[in-house]
Parts: sequence; structure tokens; C-alpha cells
Amino acid sequence: MEVRVCEPGRILIPFRVGDDTSRTWMFLAEEGRLRFRHDHRHPDGSPEDETLYGGYADDGGTAFVQHFPADEYTGQLIEGGEGNLWTVMISEDLSVFTYRLERDGEKRFRIDFDLTRPLAEAPSDDE
Repeated sequence: MEVRVCEPGRILIPFRVGDDTSRTWMFLAEEGRLRFRHDHRHPDGSPEDETLYGGYADDGGTAFVQHFPADEYTGQLIEGGEGNLWTVMISEDLSVFTYRLERDGEKRFRIDFDLTRPLAEAPSDDE
């Protein structure tokens, strides 16, 4: 993961799964609420069929943990998606970023990113 855009009202975090760079997490301030979306793109930049799903933060969040129940759009887009709950956490020592997905109360996916290990610098054009 790499925080590429961090500005008032918008944070964009593209991340890679192997060679797949099609995914970006979007945190957006919309009408006084925090919205979490998943932006999925084809290699040419066009949107995938299942994209921009997510939800708004519920009232149970803190400065370090936010919960995002699926919104209506997600429920219509993804079969069973109305039961999705995403939790995004940053450890209090700021060393770990965690993304977790549950569906209908059951854990489906969790990944922890070690924030103490920055991405390696990209090779130069002459390498």
C-alpha cells in the first residue's frame, strides 16, 4: 500500500496484490461523513464492473479504528455484499495498518501492513 493522495477531504491509497495494481482504497469526506470506497480499474484505467463499493463510517469509530458497513450501492452491486463490514485500523504506535472484511459477522479477509518498512525506491530508468 502507498498513500498517494492525502489532502483535506480525500485520501487515496493504491495497493498491489502481486503484480495486480488495479485497486485503490478511497477515504472521502462527504457531507460531514467519512466514506470508504474500493476503486477497481483495468490496466487501461477503465473501471471494472465491481467498483466504488464500500460504505460510510458508523458511530463506533475512534481515531485509530473505523468501521464501514456496506451501503445500499454495495448491496446491489455484490451478491451478499449488504452484509459486508470493513474495519480499518492503525495501531496506536502507528506501526501497523490493518484492513479487515467481515460478511454477516464472519471474518472473510484480513491483511496487516507493516508501516515501519517503507516501500523500496523504484529502480531508475538506467537499471
